[in-house]
Amino acid sequence: MPKELRKRGRRAAEARKKEKEEQEMQYAELAAEQGLVVPEVDAEGDVDMEGGWEGGEWEGNAESGFYGLLDEQEQEYFRRVDEVLEAAAWGDDEEQKQLFIANTYKEISNKELKLASSQGCSRLLEKLISMSTGPQLKQLFRVFSGHFYNLVKHRFASHCVESLFAFAAKAAEEELKPGYDAREEMVGEVPYASMEMLVGFAVSELRPRLIELLTDRFASHTIRIILMVLSGQAMKDDLTRTTIKSKKKEDVNSVTKILSERRQTPPGFSTELSALLNTANEALSVADIRLLATNALGGPALSTLLRAEFSRPKKEKRKGSTLLWKLIRGTEGEDEEKEKEETATFFSNLLYDSVGSHLVETLVQKAPKKEFNYMYLTHFRPRLGGLARNETAGFAVARLFDRLPAEELEYAVAEIVPGVGNLVERGRVNVIKSLIDGCVKSNVNVERLADSIREAYDCREDDELPKLVPKILKLSEEDLTPPPYPAPEDYEPKQPRRDPAQKHASLLIQSLLTLPAPLSSLITTSLTSLPPSSLLALALNQTTSYILQTALTSPSTSTITRRKLLNNLKSSFVRMALDQSASFVVESAWDCTGYGSGLANYRAWIASELASGEREIREGGPWARGVWRRWKLDLWKSRRGDWVALGKEPPAELEGFAALHQKAMEDVPEPEKLYGGVNGNMPKPGKKEAEGPAGAGGPKKTAIQLARERHAAKKAAEARGEKWVDPRVEEARKRDKVARGAATGGNRGELGKRKRVEG
Repeated sequence: MPKELRKRGRRAAEARKKEKEEQEMQYAELAAEQGLVVPEVDAEGDVDMEGGWEGGEWEGNAESGFYGLLDEQEQEYFRRVDEVLEAAAWGDDEEQKQLFIANTYKEISNKELKLASSQGCSRLLEKLISMSTGPQLKQLFRVFSGHFYNLVKHRFASHCVESLFAFAAKAAEEELKPGYDAREEMVGEVPYASMEMLVGFAVSELRPRLIELLTDRFASHTIRIILMVLSGQAMKDDLTRTTIKSKKKEDVNSVTKILSERRQTPPGFSTELSALLNTANEALSVADIRLLATNALGGPALSTLLRAEFSRPKKEKRKGSTLLWKLIRGTEGEDEEKEKEETATFFSNLLYDSVGSHLVETLVQKAPKKEFNYMYLTHFRPRLGGLARNETAGFAVARLFDRLPAEELEYAVAEIVPGVGNLVERGRVNVIKSLIDGCVKSNVNVERLADSIREAYDCREDDELPKLVPKILKLSEEDLTPPPYPAPEDYEPKQPRRDPAQKHASLLIQSLLTLPAPLSSLITTSLTSLPPSSLLALALNQTTSYILQTALTSPSTSTITRRKLLNNLKSSFVRMALDQSASFVVESAWDCTGYGSGLANYRAWIASELASGEREIREGGPWARGVWRRWKLDLWKSRRGDWVALGKEPPAELEGFAALHQKAMEDVPEPEKLYGGVNGNMPKPGKKEAEGPAGAGGPKKTAIQLARERHAAKKAAEARGEKWVDPRVEEARKRDKVARGAATGGNRGELGKRKRVEG
């Protein structure tokens, strides 16, 4: 049915149409100058594609552009330029660097497209882009204009386009700053164009073919980068990084670094992002989205589209018309029951699919609260235990627990506890670890879960607890034996093996160590029962050394446990300092023997032991010298008293507060100057006098003074790992107890009196 003609917005629509036609004419003129053909676009802005969506791929008639080849002399010259860029021959001279880059741009003039599509020289262009200024990036945008479709589909040129968009995001952010002057970029007769405008033109050039590019072998990665650039999202977490790039992608360090932080974006970026999302939403049906979700290239692209959709304002999201709604609800038709069954079947298959499960992880982590609740209640909760035991779906389930409320976490514990033995047997302990982390975060009791872990590893009795850690890590006697030290000349060290199962087991143990004291003792008892040689072997192992670091620094670990661990590691600290992994355990020993720990004597003898191996440590690797600096052993040797005083000072995070508190106390005027009186203890008129202990004939403390003292006491208790109780609460409890006793005694007395009178 045709849409109703509306008068409102007609002029704006005509203006947009006119602007689009002018832009297409500019592209056509540029293409004519280059001798290339721009793909034809119809009146509605769509590309005429033959075929369609068949088996997750588009079959079209578009041909990739060929821009010619560099001759041998040009290739040799650009290789030398690449070597200079790699070596950074200009040193710290920024002027020489910019001069060299400017001259390089002159040399590549009219060869940019050849360079981008060259197998041997496209890397040079990527490096050049990473060092370019805003005007130089704009020059490349002008050259690439009209060719972006062919470039993003090219194996090598697509990397250059990704770098160009990533660094354009940084340049666009610079243009938004108040001190930016556009006149500085105007060169000759070239009209000024903002980065916002050039990026918008490039995106609008790709938008008509967006659906085709989502599943293209090379363009798919570029589209993901463009979506991240337009949305301004940060590429921080591992899930985002794996969504953006493939495992075979060669050099994305510079792009990843640029996109690692959230950026400020101009309004035009938001407009182009909305246009891309609208194009995808209108072009993709429910069936298309389901095909994309399980496609090796389309799945990550759809995931990035959904993340961009989550960042849009609510007013742009109409119920039932978003990509997420189509994915988790399907279409609302006449036969709703049938549609629900089909959606449930699809989502179940998605959870068990190796590609689709990554998409579900994104949904679980980033979906809005309303959609997340629907997805959880409909697709996860009814069969949570079975999904947790599955090899693929278990990863999505593990992401759930960070967003579930306390009541649902209790339900999850009840569902998963019966299957803990099966999870342990199959090595799926990441689900248990994530559940423990979620319960600790929401203060949910996990005693049943801890007991089931003991049973799963056959350590039901207390005398079997010492074997718990080796059993969880699946360590043999050989693994618990440290290599000889010093090593013989003919000794060949055993190559460390990367075992994902052991890594997950180590993370599980670290999560158990964060539980409250009665439950964390499962692990600490096992660790303290190990012989010193086995404990040293754990410290020297890259994966298991994190366990000892957590055991020493966790607030749940008691002082007695720390003493036992440090005693078992005695005479091994120099050797651990020389090892890359174990050196972090030595640094953790510094942290756990500091202010308020009650282990000052342990800190002293560890420092003495490390100082005895000064020569070895100084000649060791950078990690060994890092231990020497961390323990401040130069101060230990020269000024022992100052070194000892370090252990009597609060940690760095409390020093700022202590200084602030001292300054605030100094700024408080003397009471006698404010209110008068011999002792300065007269209350301010109209104000309640602050309660607090007064000295013998001294002034009573003000309310702000008492509040500051309580805050300082709380911070100091937290630094020591102790629980702090407000003294006012204790006083109130005592008063209530006395009052209840008096009331009970009074009632009994009155009752007895009445009985005696009646008698």
